[in-house]
Amino acid sequence: TVVTGIHTDYMSLKDELNKFIPKGFGKNKKKAANDSSTESADATSKAPQQRKSDSQSNQKSAYSAYADSGKDTKGKEAGLQHIARDIGDESSDKKHLDSRLLQQTIPDAKNIVLPGTKKTISTLAWDATGDILCGGTRSGEVSLWDFSKMDGGFLATRTFHPYEEGQRQLIRMARFDSEGTRILLCSSADPRARLFDCTGRLIREFKRGDMYVRDMRRTTGHVAPLTCVDWHPTNAKRFITAAADSTVRVWDCERSNGQEQVILAKTALRNTRLTISSCAYSADGRLIGMGQAQDGALALWPAGDGKTRPAYQVDKAHVPGSDISLAFLPDSQSILTRGTDDGTVKLWDIRRINSPLAVATDIHAAGPESNLALSPDARL
Repeated sequence: TVVTGIHTDYMSLKDELNKFIPKGFGKNKKKAANDSSTESADATSKAPQQRKSDSQSNQKSAYSAYADSGKDTKGKEAGLQHIARDIGDESSDKKHLDSRLLQQTIPDAKNIVLPGTKKTISTLAWDATGDILCGGTRSGEVSLWDFSKMDGGFLATRTFHPYEEGQRQLIRMARFDSEGTRILLCSSADPRARLFDCTGRLIREFKRGDMYVRDMRRTTGHVAPLTCVDWHPTNAKRFITAAADSTVRVWDCERSNGQEQVILAKTALRNTRLTISSCAYSADGRLIGMGQAQDGALALWPAGDGKTRPAYQVDKAHVPGSDISLAFLPDSQSILTRGTDDGTVKLWDIRRINSPLAVATDIHAAGPESNLALSPDARL
């Protein structure tokens, strides 16, 4: 219904504009040509107002059709896709429409606006207690909101820049440790993870690798920008990092050069340095999951045993080139993955890893930072 309505309005708009287009050139008399030029100029001045009016009308009808779809989630997703692609040329109108659609899509009972940063948020993380929210931006700013100490102004408790002044790097990921006292950060332009306390004080910066070493297993530290970090679920001193150098590395957070294990991704692509777009521990800490961007593979490696081959690997789990995000379910046997380019979320079981148990399609991705997360009870 949405697509048909948009197409009809577009055709009517096209017919209206065609009335102003001169039908003959070079065949009419000079006076007629002058009159035609005058009419065309008047139409040109009126066309923007006409387009704006029709664009607003299109948005209203399309939004009404979307809102009327009720609980039809698939219909809403399709409506959102077509609306974002087909409605209007006015970016401000489109942003306003998107915000209204989000209000319909996300069933929030209550909401507040957290003032502070005016930059685009690139990552969010809660501590274990649910009291502190950490938000990183595309300009390299990190803000902490402590709800246990917050008044009605909802101002950030602490705001800081974790990287040097002048290096306004996109904060790719922030993760609290299990005790909620330390924050692990990685950015889009630095191969070093950084560890902070909850006041923004730098505790430790981890080592950068040697970019001239060809074998990535023989250097301590990454040689390309980080993409992901994750804490071990039971060992508060251990964490992993992933980067665009084909590796996931296991670290001891007590030492800046405390690299304990290097996992080198396997791929059929020749002479290609892979971007590991995501990494995560299973709930029991026995497996490390990796999403490989260039070949779209999902790989699961044993944690801490030094093996050179994955325990499980699914080639082309998503469309090659997609940024893949993943999350283990509490049973450590089931995995959710999301591909940004193919618009899908897939559920996998490692006991039947060759094909997904379920696939959700037409999942809109706003950008490469789009990922997925589970609710605390893993039901959503």
